[in-house]
Amino acid sequence: MNENLKQMIDNVANGDMAAAGDAFMAAAEARRGEAWEQARIDYAQNAFKEVDLGQVTSGIDTGITGHPDEVDEQRPSAAEIRKMSAVDQATQAHVSGDIEKRDAILKNRAASKKKKQVGEQSKMSAVDQATQAHVSGDIKKRDAILKAKAKSQRKKANIKLHPPGK
Repeated sequence: MNENLKQMIDNVANGDMAAAGDAFMAAAEARRGEAWEQARIDYAQNAFKEVDLGQVTSGIDTGITGHPDEVDEQRPSAAEIRKMSAVDQATQAHVSGDIEKRDAILKNRAASKKKKQVGEQSKMSAVDQATQAHVSGDIKKRDAILKAKAKSQRKKANIKLHPPGK
């Protein structure tokens, strides 16, 4: 039995739970270290062994060269493109070489997403709005949102804060 586990059992028997916890953590750390060392050894032994795939594939001619003549050019119709997502439409415009159209589609999509996010922000909880402000780096907005939420909660609970000494 591991010396740390023996120590843990003795500490539990003596009622010293803090020391028992420390002994348990030491035992767990030793076990993790042993497992990690074994994993390193296994990897080092097997990392560069050849794997038998069961069949020989080199030298077999599949007949596929990737030449453009082998690919059927079936572009979607204008009606099909209109039904696609904005990203797919932009991809189609890019493939067909219409860079201006691609950029316009992506610009409109970004503007639409921004409007949607602004609309959705009003539906988000104050904490979510504060998180969004924090993520975007707007610390003043985050603090203002959280301050307003705290004020609202105090108002709901009818709690009045009095400065010390009054």
